[in-house]
Amino acid sequence: MGSSIIPERTVGNLVVKNKVGELFLDCSSPLRFSIIVQDEVGKKHFEETTQHPAGQHTLTFHFEDLPSGTYNAWIEAEGKTYLRPFTIPPSDNPGFLGRVVQLFS
Repeated sequence: MGSSIIPERTVGNLVVKNKVGELFLDCSSPLRFSIIVQDEVGKKHFEETTQHPAGQHTLTFHFEDLPSGTYNAWIEAEGKTYLRPFTIPPSDNPGFLGRVVQLFS
């Protein structure tokens, strides 16, 4: 009986800056990839499933609709699940209402 070699897949860290996330993905064979982003209480805010050919990829995700807070990205690639936590910091631009509150603080 021979043994089969299972191709190695690498899912890197999820780096989020200015509400745009980037994730490095390295796969030696075609790969189905899915990501679900949940907040601290488990509410789903984002979901995407894609198919990728073999090779190295940098995947980009747009999180403009996410309010500031702490999130968990649940990533599934070929039956393995990876957890990548990240934070969306408060906006530097407080908006009109925020500026009015700052006037009276």
